[in-house]
Amino acid sequence: MKIGILGGSFHPIHNGHLDMARSARDALGLDEVILMVDRIPPHKELAQGATSEQRYTMVQLACEGEVGFTASDWELNQTGTSYTALTLMHLKEEHPQDQLFFIMGSDMLRSLTSWYHPEIVCEKAHLVCICRAGQDGGEAEAAKQVTELFGAKVTLLPPVRELSSTEIRNRLAGGRPISGLVPKAVERYIYEQSLYTNEQLVTLTEAMRDTLKPSRFQHVLGVEMTAVQLADILGADGRKARLAALLHDCAKYLSVTEQAILAKRDGSTLDPEKDDMILHAPAGATLAREQYGITDDEVLEAIRYHTTGTEGMTLLDEIIWAADLIEPGRDYPSVEKHRALLLSASDPISFEKGLLLVFDDNICYIQSRGNGINPATLRARDYLERKTTAKETYMETLNKETILQLCKILYDKKALDIRAIEVTDKTIIADWFIVCSGRGVPQVKALSDELEEKAAEMGLIPRRKEGYQEGRWIVLDFGDLLVHLFHPEERTYYNLERLWDDGQNVITYTEEGDAK
Repeated sequence: MKIGILGGSFHPIHNGHLDMARSARDALGLDEVILMVDRIPPHKELAQGATSEQRYTMVQLACEGEVGFTASDWELNQTGTSYTALTLMHLKEEHPQDQLFFIMGSDMLRSLTSWYHPEIVCEKAHLVCICRAGQDGGEAEAAKQVTELFGAKVTLLPPVRELSSTEIRNRLAGGRPISGLVPKAVERYIYEQSLYTNEQLVTLTEAMRDTLKPSRFQHVLGVEMTAVQLADILGADGRKARLAALLHDCAKYLSVTEQAILAKRDGSTLDPEKDDMILHAPAGATLAREQYGITDDEVLEAIRYHTTGTEGMTLLDEIIWAADLIEPGRDYPSVEKHRALLLSASDPISFEKGLLLVFDDNICYIQSRGNGINPATLRARDYLERKTTAKETYMETLNKETILQLCKILYDKKALDIRAIEVTDKTIIADWFIVCSGRGVPQVKALSDELEEKAAEMGLIPRRKEGYQEGRWIVLDFGDLLVHLFHPEERTYYNLERLWDDGQNVITYTEEGDAK
């Protein structure tokens, strides 16, 4: 038999690890690939966030459905540091007639000479290196070196997608989604165990697990994952979205009488007899505040209105309302249509247009069953219609006066060399560009934050935002208007104005009330 070994801390395991294992299996015809979980890696210190047992469980989940993949906890059951040489000696003793293939990345191959007994590693296993994408990672030179030094047999394989466990952990800590980066079963387990996050979420997750029925708890996990995904798409705070999603059904286990008492303390006017199916929402807001210590008004409001919606819904309200409806466990007739509408949105405007259609579908469905519609739901629906119509109207009437208002916002925030360029007759991508500079990355980001906030007050919501993380060239796309916020070096290098400036179509904003 041909047996591959892919070792790692798997903290957590992700799709990049699986791609490496698949690549080696398929290229070399491996009969089995063992994913060996490190106890204490010799080359790095393990971050906090998951126990050894949890890391091993995630690897087991990742192996499910993968032909030939098995998880091993042999290294976890040893004492001391996990050395590859010792692991390969053990595996060779267990499989004396089989051929071992040790799967590694470029960095590991390049550093192999510094390992614990590299000669044993090269003697016991054929080395399989997955090369780094987009550059010469020095693999060929490293392979030649270990071949000459230790008589190693080395196979170099093409790159696979590059992911890192650090990236996964950082995304979870920051309230960002990990869908598509880890296997679905691993993603759900991470949320179920509240791994790689803060103590508050760990404690609250345990509380929900203890108080809710198992099926309800699984629903809550689905709402969490969906809310975080929507928040990331729409530029909302993913940490708040996750917290509100986790607690949105926190009062569901209580009796109607208990819910009514809590709902009344929240100021609700719902009738316990007629509204018993939705009473848990305002009751949950009270319970979240009084028992679970939630003080964030945005989070509490999202819990309060997650069943009915409300006039004046915030983006977080909309996200939790939608996530509750389309989470993966829902299976009502129109759910796939609703998921497609809401998860394909590229900005708050398209999301709210989709949300309006979903409200209409739900209202029709409830009425078709002979049930009444809560007045708050009707007000929420009408509010969405007015809001989306107003935004469309505002965007359609984008004019020079509006452009100057936006330039003034940037000027007041100390932007440099502000220019508005009318490009209506020069490109189909927009009617106007605004171009300006900040003195450095912090100011460029501050200009973006300020403009986004003040533009929202004017009814202008960006459809997309690019480059914010690096902060050297941020683009805010308002549809017919593109705002380019530059670091001085990037502005000089790209010289965007020269592409569009014909001398007649440029407004240089110099000071308040003075544009020429």
